Amino acid sequence: MPAAGPREVRELAATFNRMTEEVERSQQTLRDFLANISHELKTPLTSILGFSHAILDGVIDEPEGVEHSAGIISSESDRVLRLVEGLLDISRIESGQLRMAQRPVRLFELFEQVGDVFSLRSEEAGVHLSMSADAIPSVRGDFDRLEQGLSNLVDNAIRHTPRGGRVRMTARVVDRGLIQVAVADTGAGVDAADLPHLFDRFYCSRNGSSGKGHGLGLAITREIVRAHGGDIWATSEPGRGTIFAFTLPVLADGPAAARARRPPGRASSAARARLDGGRRRPDHPSREGQSTDYAVGRRGAHCVHHRHGFYGGGRHPLVHHPHLVGVRGARRLLPLPGADRARGEVLEPPWAHRP
Repeated sequence: MPAAGPREVRELAATFNRMTEEVERSQQTLRDFLANISHELKTPLTSILGFSHAILDGVIDEPEGVEHSAGIISSESDRVLRLVEGLLDISRIESGQLRMAQRPVRLFELFEQVGDVFSLRSEEAGVHLSMSADAIPSVRGDFDRLEQGLSNLVDNAIRHTPRGGRVRMTARVVDRGLIQVAVADTGAGVDAADLPHLFDRFYCSRNGSSGKGHGLGLAITREIVRAHGGDIWATSEPGRGTIFAFTLPVLADGPAAARARRPPGRASSAARARLDGGRRRPDHPSREGQSTDYAVGRRGAHCVHHRHGFYGGGRHPLVHHPHLVGVRGARRLLPLPGADRARGEVLEPPWAHRP
């Protein structure tokens, strides 16, 4: 609308034009979203349909081929599920339907949990994962959602760091009311033009460094941080690495805050499970009758040893369960069938039990 005429008419025309521009931007955003989600869904669904039809039509009938195809179908189905869950998370957070718990959160426990989950992944990628969060005040928030947000950052960092590189989680007090959490990597870095858009949904940087992700992890982390009253940003130097950092309000001093700090002099390393006795399998180096230690650092489910061998089969001689991690996983898996024949105890660090 032309902004001409008396002052009141010009102001009305300017307001109308701004509203029109906002509507057009919203429509373009919706069109881009639909195009992106269609693309993200089409690729895995094409693989699922292609391999399932090949099996049903008898094109793939050898056991090895069927097993390989089933693995691809399962992997691509998980990819679709993660995409849908990510979209639902963003929608619920933005609409205020997802309520964040407001409880004391120990950052050293949060770091231990995330490090526990990603230790195997980082080892396989040849990336050194480290952390530092001792003597840091606690924050108030939702432990599970903060773990989700931090995990997205660590996952992103490991994915974009070459073999031999490093990823480090740190936390420090930046002023009396804020704590800054950072995830730094020694990857290829991000172009300056891409930095403002890293937290946009489905954004793919110019160098194509989005990897195999679906472009929602960083967007979800941003919404989680904002819901906790914090801010998030990224800095990068191409060729040297990237730092993702966010702030969280410090938990006010009090009994809960005091309990949330690690007692002085207590170790912060992952818990270990000591399980005694057991007839060793040929591929297991321990000797009969001797105790064996397993670090509860990769997954808690990997530390259960049975007197008559190991539970679980396949490639790994140790028990594996993808939904049980850390000390909690070890504690839940110890009462296995026939566990009366196994003697074991879980040596837990002071953060194993949350109030």
